[in-house]
This record gives sequence, C-alpha cells and structure tokens, in this order.
Amino acid sequence: MSAEPGLDAEELLHLALRATRRNDADAALKFVHRALALAPADARLHHLEGGLLAERGALEPALAALERAVALDPRCWGAHFQLGLLYSTSGRLDEARHAWAPLDALHDNHPLRRFKTGLESLERGDDEACIEQLDAGIAANHESEALNANMRMVIEQVRRKG
Repeated sequence: MSAEPGLDAEELLHLALRATRRNDADAALKFVHRALALAPADARLHHLEGGLLAERGALEPALAALERAVALDPRCWGAHFQLGLLYSTSGRLDEARHAWAPLDALHDNHPLRRFKTGLESLERGDDEACIEQLDAGIAANHESEALNANMRMVIEQVRRKG
C-alpha cells in the first residue's frame, strides 16, 4: 500500500491520530501501516499500532508491535506501560513486571509510574495501595483522559470486590 504523493510519515501519523479521536480504528490502522512503510523505525508508529491492535483483541500482534516500539526507543514510556498492561491482563505477570521495570526511571509522581505501581499493588493483593497509587496517577495525568478513565474503572472494580 503506497502513500499518496506528498504525505510523509509524520502527516500520516497525524491522520491516524485524528482517526482514533473519531473512533475510526480501521482508518487509523491503515494510516499507521502506510506511515510504517515510510518510517519503519519510528517507535511512535509501532506504539500506536500496538494500541490499535490491542483494541481489536489481536493480543500477539499488539504485543509484537509494542515490543518493537520499546526496542526502537527505550524511552517510549507509554509503550512500556501499555506492554506491561497487556501482559498483566493476559496473566503473564513476570513479563508485565519486566515491561514495566524501565518506568522506575521516571520521577515518583509520574502518572505512568504511579499507574504501574498501583497495578503491581493490585497483583500483590494490596487493594488500598492500588487505589492510592491509581488516584495519585490520575491526579498527575493531564495528557490522557482515556487512560484516566481506564484507571478509574480499575479503582471501581477494586472497590466493588472489597
């Protein structure tokens, strides 16, 4: 699938992001794949591809895309978090901890570090610490309301079970 004349990978990335905001995952994935044909070493594109594939339930291809993202850019913090989350929700806890380990380089109040710490607390059965960390992560996260909404759902699930 070749890109239209005049569109570079950056423009295709922006089109993909616009499509995700419209909840048009099919169009977003097409734009991402076109951009990847032009810029196969762009970690952001692999990260977005992984997220879109995860939404479709394509676990293994999503994991592979996120693994590529963190291999290409070890500072792609969102990909590390999402990779760990996918591993965690599929019961692969050792792999989740490995994927999340680089997030320890972030400052203590970074939302992704808080979210990771909260989810690890949940795995250990410490519901109170989980809620505390997720709440703190939500308060610190001003970049992704969708991620905050997901973490609020986790908090509600924890409260319902407790």
